[in-house]
Amino acid sequence: MDAKKLQKAYVSMLYSDRYRMKDADKEYQYLAQTMDGERLLVERAARQRNLRTVLYSDMHFSPRFFSKEQFLSLVIAYCESDSFWNWNSRTLIESFCSFVVEKSDLTEEEKTIFLIDGVYSGISTNSKNSPWQSDINHINGKSITEEITLDKYFSLSSLSKAAHLSDIKFENKAACLRLHNENGKVAISLKETA
Repeated sequence: MDAKKLQKAYVSMLYSDRYRMKDADKEYQYLAQTMDGERLLVERAARQRNLRTVLYSDMHFSPRFFSKEQFLSLVIAYCESDSFWNWNSRTLIESFCSFVVEKSDLTEEEKTIFLIDGVYSGISTNSKNSPWQSDINHINGKSITEEITLDKYFSLSSLSKAAHLSDIKFENKAACLRLHNENGKVAISLKETA
């Protein structure tokens, strides 16, 4: 039995009931025979709640419009997906948000809020490895700008004023979402495009 595979299989079982690594059947069988199933369920639920808590507290916009319970269901789906285990994003938040945007059954307006949080987190790293279909410009290694075309336009100021997502007026107009990181400070703008 491969010790590295066994360790990875163990960690995957701590977060996911369904996700399984390829070519690790022996390791999963061994773990299933030696682990207490009830304790595993308790530990998995605790880890998923902890991940939800970290994401919820570190994201800027989505927690304003989604409850912790809604976040938990998205986190559980994320943990059960390949996206959690094999992410190609700049941060964990960006990976989670990319999963929500690409795989969840949320509305386009709801997904837009997660997209903004994801890009905000990713651009904060000053890295170009974006999972989004975007244009990225690096200037002198001190700043980075990322632009994404959206199908919906809304007033960015409403993100901090609205009590509910329904309070934000989304319009079916093309828009350019622009995030700019200058020495660790991120600025966001959203402008209609012709």
